[in-house]
Amino acid sequence: MALLDTIIQILNINCSGMVQCTGYASDIEALFYLVFFPTVFIILVVYILTNFIFRGDSNASRGLRVLISVTLYAFIVFEGYYNFFIPLSRFWWIVLVLLVGLYAFMRHLLGGGSGGGGGKSGLPSFGIGEEGISGYLGKKFKGTLEDKQKKKRTQIQQEISNLRSTVNLMGKELEHPSPGTDMSKMIREYHEHKKFILTLTDELSEMGKANVGGISWNIEGLEKKYEDELKKLDEKVEDITKKVYKKVA
Repeated sequence: MALLDTIIQILNINCSGMVQCTGYASDIEALFYLVFFPTVFIILVVYILTNFIFRGDSNASRGLRVLISVTLYAFIVFEGYYNFFIPLSRFWWIVLVLLVGLYAFMRHLLGGGSGGGGGKSGLPSFGIGEEGISGYLGKKFKGTLEDKQKKKRTQIQQEISNLRSTVNLMGKELEHPSPGTDMSKMIREYHEHKKFILTLTDELSEMGKANVGGISWNIEGLEKKYEDELKKLDEKVEDITKKVYKKVA
């Protein structure tokens, strides 16, 4: 019992709060519920956290991952947060067993067999990584992101087409002015519209890289054709602006 008391003291466990330190059948059972189960749960939480921070398993950041993991575990212990993980870990193990059982049942029901891979059912393997559930969710997220990018590209192309029409109209008005036409206002509206398009292209660029569930990908953001088209329009507007100022002068 002296060993258990020492471990309780080291882990800063508060037995007078939400944690029950007595009533176990043996010291071994107490060690499992007070030390082993919560520690495994904390390691899993820290692993998921560092995986998001370092965006995948990088050999270059392995030492830093270990340092952060150890530091975070020590912080949890010294700040007294370990007490919250003890009841959570017990609940988490129950949920995990239920999820694994449900998953195995669904694989069997859908004809997935008992193999270690994805199976004929199309369900991902129950694990962490590219072939696991986190990877499966990552691929689903990637598909959603690609759909959003496609819509964003369509919107940008439509806005550039509208901007091109505006420039063509400016050219016609310059050659054959209509009564009440304000070329200076049209030039200002062109630059405001272009600024809006650049905002859309920035949003598209932000979608260019992502990492979910250990799956990394790189989708091109601002395509060069957008830059080229805007550059050509800028040249036309610059030429129109010079002609407008020349007429005014």
